[in-house]
Amino acid sequence: YKLYDLPEIKPGLCVIFNQEIFDYEEKKRYGTKKDLEALSGVFKDFGFDVEPHDNLKAQKICDEITNLAERKFSEYACLVVCILSHGNEGIVCGTDSKEVSVEDAKKQFNNPTLSGKPKIWIIQSCQGILKQEDFEKSTAELKPTTPQPTNQGNLPNQPPDIPRPPMSDFLDIRATVPGFVSYRNKVTGSTLIHNLCKQLRATFLSEGEKSTRHLEDLLKMVQK
Repeated sequence: YKLYDLPEIKPGLCVIFNQEIFDYEEKKRYGTKKDLEALSGVFKDFGFDVEPHDNLKAQKICDEITNLAERKFSEYACLVVCILSHGNEGIVCGTDSKEVSVEDAKKQFNNPTLSGKPKIWIIQSCQGILKQEDFEKSTAELKPTTPQPTNQGNLPNQPPDIPRPPMSDFLDIRATVPGFVSYRNKVTGSTLIHNLCKQLRATFLSEGEKSTRHLEDLLKMVQK
């Protein structure tokens, strides 16, 4: 996917769930306002409409996501959903500390007006309690354990008119891997959002429509 707008429609809609104040003072997410400002600023500069939601309880997050999934996106080329909160593996928290399943939320976006359009989920939250510096990064090459199909006989490489799978065109950008903590500075915000917005500005905004980079390139740059 290229990061530029399509003719006659808006580049995209960015919806941000920013969770700062929780039911216990010690859970307050200092620095998250910086993340909200950074995300809002960079996506507005891309020409996106930006809709922030602050300090929602878990059920309210679910309600807002359901309402969002039912909207018509014909005027948008892309949807970005950002969730800035506490969390654990596969879940994020409302301000009442109740859990919201990220996968259940994503499954609602089988919307025909989003078909073929990138749906980007940016999740800034922990996914566990392990710390990454305690482990060495694996350099082992991953290979499929199931034999991969090959083109044999007269079978076409790309059969025509195959329906798109329900969860196609999704791109996840997460602050950490399952089981591990994520990092947030109380003054400057989180590591993920800082690096993400920095790369968006330095690479995609500066190059504009001349950019030959894709969203997958962005993930690689942020991970460095």
